[in-house]
This record gives sequence, C-alpha cells and structure tokens, in this order.
Amino acid sequence: MNDWIVQLIEGGGYWGIAFLMVIENVFPPIPSELIMGLGGIAVARGRMEFLPLMVAGTAGSTLGN
Repeated sequence: MNDWIVQLIEGGGYWGIAFLMVIENVFPPIPSELIMGLGGIAVARGRMEFLPLMVAGTAGSTLGN
C-alpha cells in the first residue's frame, strides 16, 4: 500500500495529496501522517511548495469529513 501512496503523490502532485486525504477519512487504514509526511519530504526536496501542499491536504481532509 505504501508504494501505491508514493506513486500517487509523485504522479498526482497536489491533486494526489487531496485525493489521498479524502480517502484517508473514508478508509482509516491509510494514515494521514504518511500522506502529509511524504508531502513534507517533497517540499524539502523542492518538488512541491508548502502553501499549496497545506491547502490540498486541508481541502482533502475537509471534503472527506
């Protein structure tokens, strides 16, 4: 499952983060700590920006609730 999450984040970018956060609220075994943690690593490596990552994660989590 972790490989699938990593591939979705790499391929989907911010949309992938938002989608995974929606799924995380519907299907609890996917931990949000993994999703946002990988997003944070992408920010540290310069592949993503912090503010859009935060907005995508928040929007996905809110939609999932």
